[in-house]
Amino acid sequence: MTEYENQAWLTNWLRLKAKQEEKDFNNLAEVKAKVVSICFIQLELKGKVVIEDFPHLKQLNLSNNKISEITIKNCPDLKLVSLAHNKLTKLTIENCLSVKEIYTHNNQLEKWDVPVEEMKKQNLRIVSYSNNPLSPTEKARLDTLGLPDRVIISRVDSDAQTWLDAKYPLVERDKVEKLDLGELGLSGELNLAGFTNLKRLDVSDNELTKLELDYCPNLEYLDCSNNYRIGETEIKETVKIEGVWTERKRKKKIKVGISSLDLSKNKQLQEVHANHCFIEKINLTGLTKLHTLMLTSNKFDELDLSSLVELKELNCALSQSFKFKKLDLTNNQKLIGLYCYKNSLEELEVNHLKDLQYLYCYDNGLNQIDCNGLKKLEKLSCQGQYQCKGKGGLMGGLNLQGCESLEELDCAENGKIKKVDCSNLKKLKTLSCKVTSELTEINVSNCENLTFLDYSLPSNISVLNLDGANNLKEVYYSKEAKVFPDWRTIPSLEKVGILERKQVKGEDGLEWCAFMEEIDVLGIRNTERIQQILANPSKFSLEYLISIEGRQLHGVSYDLRTKLRDLGIKKFNKRFLFADEGYETGDEKKNLSKPEKQKKEESSPLIPQNNTPTPPSNPKPNKPDYEKLYFELLAKIKSGEITIENKEQIINSNLSEEQKQELLKLLERKIQPSFEIQPKTTNYWPWICGAIAIGGLVSFIWYRKRKRK
Repeated sequence: MTEYENQAWLTNWLRLKAKQEEKDFNNLAEVKAKVVSICFIQLELKGKVVIEDFPHLKQLNLSNNKISEITIKNCPDLKLVSLAHNKLTKLTIENCLSVKEIYTHNNQLEKWDVPVEEMKKQNLRIVSYSNNPLSPTEKARLDTLGLPDRVIISRVDSDAQTWLDAKYPLVERDKVEKLDLGELGLSGELNLAGFTNLKRLDVSDNELTKLELDYCPNLEYLDCSNNYRIGETEIKETVKIEGVWTERKRKKKIKVGISSLDLSKNKQLQEVHANHCFIEKINLTGLTKLHTLMLTSNKFDELDLSSLVELKELNCALSQSFKFKKLDLTNNQKLIGLYCYKNSLEELEVNHLKDLQYLYCYDNGLNQIDCNGLKKLEKLSCQGQYQCKGKGGLMGGLNLQGCESLEELDCAENGKIKKVDCSNLKKLKTLSCKVTSELTEINVSNCENLTFLDYSLPSNISVLNLDGANNLKEVYYSKEAKVFPDWRTIPSLEKVGILERKQVKGEDGLEWCAFMEEIDVLGIRNTERIQQILANPSKFSLEYLISIEGRQLHGVSYDLRTKLRDLGIKKFNKRFLFADEGYETGDEKKNLSKPEKQKKEESSPLIPQNNTPTPPSNPKPNKPDYEKLYFELLAKIKSGEITIENKEQIINSNLSEEQKQELLKLLERKIQPSFEIQPKTTNYWPWICGAIAIGGLVSFIWYRKRKRK
């Protein structure tokens, strides 16, 4: 414990790990063996640190502290060592030959006490030692390694332009092709003048208010998502105070981001991510190579996409402007994915987008959606088209003709839709049209892959066509529905949900609430099947019983499962341990019939009884001959050598009467026995022990199946 006496943070952490693992803290080796990562950043750690004997440690990150010395020993699996932004004057690494990356920039190191030459031969690939007062000899030693000197960028929390100008002098900017400035805490305005060859730029997760990219003509990728700060604004409101209406001012927190973004000079752009920037205006003119545009959670009133002829994916959802009511996609005929949900859209034309596969336009105010001829459309989510000033609610209907690839359709919560026609959509798997008060007709005929149907709450449906929908597994409908499926006529059905609306007493009086009653159809069917098996066990083979598992036992009670298991064990024992019929078991008595003449002699009082047994005239063969004879005759029956015409071979044999009857019965049926019945022996103990062992094995198998279920 001496190595941790000045490292309370590590001691406490290991103690917590020991408690979580329910280990004894005094047995430190067991606790260390569970550690794969140690990460303590910006915790003001000071002094000397020793990291030793962690056999499975892979990552060590102690950057942004005030550590002066560190020793790392005996960590054979360690891959990453990050010690940047400390006050290190001494670094020692021993017996850690798996290390691939070492970051020590921004410290006070004059020398590395690290066998870097040997480590390079093993796994070392990246080092960083910039901003250290290394001696010329030590710097030369590290430079000769030929490894890249890379720096892990930490948060700087400063003015964006000031930081950029200090980090990248103007004379060096034309050599930069990639800038990763994400999550640095940069704020204010940022002008990237001089980065003429820049191709990739990431300034995401900062607090920028303006981004100038006019002098980046070769930019291909831009990510400026999540650039905003929490500000305050003053608003006026009128409130009633002590019966008097009074006007007052109140401060309100708002999110302030990049209000305007002009990308018209960046003609090479192919991908733009500008989510959560609260952009009010964006210029995309001339971006003919752009294929991906992500603009979630912004404030623009309109969006001009006329130049984006190569656009394949567009996300403009969650606009916070109520004026964003129209989206013109006339020139975007290569669109594959369109995500424009939760806006105020009243118009959306998509039937010319022949490559469209995904359309998410829910929670808008659309009057109609025409998807006629969209053969590649796979998913359509258009629920919640709320009525606004007489519009919305899909009053104009939903046209799905020709959508032969459609798999998922959600058109729920559309107050004005009257008919949902999905007939002949053979790939359709799920359909939800619940809470559609004026819906009267649903047609899913020939939807052979449909597994889920939800039309709960609307009670006005008078036409429900399920012809050919033979794979339905779940159906939900209202208790007040006029038409509903007869689940007994749909063999694939597994669950039925019946929704009922009731008035309940709440805080503000009576309230309408919905209650769902679920019927486990699969469980009912399985229970009935098991009951039939138990009622007629002779009609079901052992192989069939063993094949019952998984979903075939769903919903079956434990009592029925136990009885089914016992039946399987009984059939197993009967087949492999005892005779099927006509064969003696341990509970049966032998029927040793004697000749009639001998019976009379024994019963006659005139003939004296002789206690010495008289050998029979036709002695029974010994045990080996008995077994050999039995199997010879059995083989002849199988091969067809013995027929009904020459059955005298069996009748005249020296076998017991029971064995003769058994062989004759097999012969008369002209069947091949599925298993061979062994001739009886006088010792039943091996059979009894075998029965117990096999019965236990079968019980164990059934128990495992039940447990997995």
